[in-house]
Amino acid sequence: MERLESDLELMLRVREDDREAFAELMRRYRPRLVAFFRGLSRDADLAEDLFQETFIRLWRARARYLPTAKFSTYLLEIAKNLWLSERERWKRRQAVQSLDDPDAVERPD
Repeated sequence: MERLESDLELMLRVREDDREAFAELMRRYRPRLVAFFRGLSRDADLAEDLFQETFIRLWRARARYLPTAKFSTYLLEIAKNLWLSERERWKRRQAVQSLDDPDAVERPD
């Protein structure tokens, strides 16, 4: 029987540019992150986009990864920071759109 690698083991492989390990982490965390972003945004498309952007940021930061905490904590910190910056951009877009469409429905924070 094949042993399932831990998230930490996979991330250490990702740090060495292992794309298969990266793909496995994406598969493992997609449901959790999409649900996280969808709960915040109430927008399935945006949730999917933010999931992908989270992993783009993870890939870009891979060389700096230090296993000082659980991998899930590290990843969720990236996701949280992404949401905070995206929320501000979304608010600015909504302000511009509401000037064009006074009947626009506001999305909750």
